[in-house]
Amino acid sequence: MLLGGCAAVGPDFFGPGRPKLPAEWERHRHRKDPHLANWWKIYGDRNRVNYMKALADIDSAREALNNAKLNLARTKVYAEVDGWVSNINFQVDSQAVANKPILALVDRNTFWVFGFFREDAVSKIVVGDEARVILMAYPDRPLKGRVESIAWGITPPDGNPGPNLLPKVKPVFQWIRLAQRIPVRIALEELPPEVKLRVGMTASVMILKQSEGRKGRD
Repeated sequence: MLLGGCAAVGPDFFGPGRPKLPAEWERHRHRKDPHLANWWKIYGDRNRVNYMKALADIDSAREALNNAKLNLARTKVYAEVDGWVSNINFQVDSQAVANKPILALVDRNTFWVFGFFREDAVSKIVVGDEARVILMAYPDRPLKGRVESIAWGITPPDGNPGPNLLPKVKPVFQWIRLAQRIPVRIALEELPPEVKLRVGMTASVMILKQSEGRKGRD
C-alpha cells in the first residue's frame, strides 16, 4: 500500500541528515518496492521540470521588465540641436508610432541657401568664393556668404527607364537647347538680428570674385 502525503524532496532525501520517514515508507524503502521507487522518480522529474520552468519564467519576466524600462525612457524625447519645432500634426492623447515622424525640428544653426546656376556659369564658380544673398522678405538686407559646395549631378528629365526598361524620351517640337541648372550651396555668415530665416524662403544669389567682380547670378 502506498501512503499519500506532503514532503520536501531533495537530492539527499535518502542520504545523511534526511528527515525521518513514516514507518510504512521505511518498510517500503527497505523492501525496495518498485512502485515506490518509480513514484519517487516521477516526483523528482516533475520537480526538476517545474524548477526549470520557473527559471525560464524569471528570465522572461526580467526581459519584459527591461523592455518596459526602455519604452518608458523613450517616452521622453530630447532635441539634439537648438532650433524650433514646426508642423505639429498631433493632439493630446494621440498615439506615437515608432519610425513615424509627427513633427519637424528646424536646426537654427544649419541654414544654407541653394542657388541654381546655369551649367555654362558653373565652371566659373569655385568653392570658397564670396557670395551675396538677397532674400525676397528682406530686399534691403543683403547677406554675406561663401560657396560651400557645388552639386555633381541632377536628375535628367529624359532617359528614365520606361515600362520595358528602355529609355523614355519625350518628343520635342523645337530645336532650342536649354541650359540645365546646377545647385550651388551657399553657407551664410553672421546674420543681422532683424533677419529671421525660415526654411523655403526665396532668395537671389550672386557669386563674387575680387579679380573679376561679379561672376554669376541666380
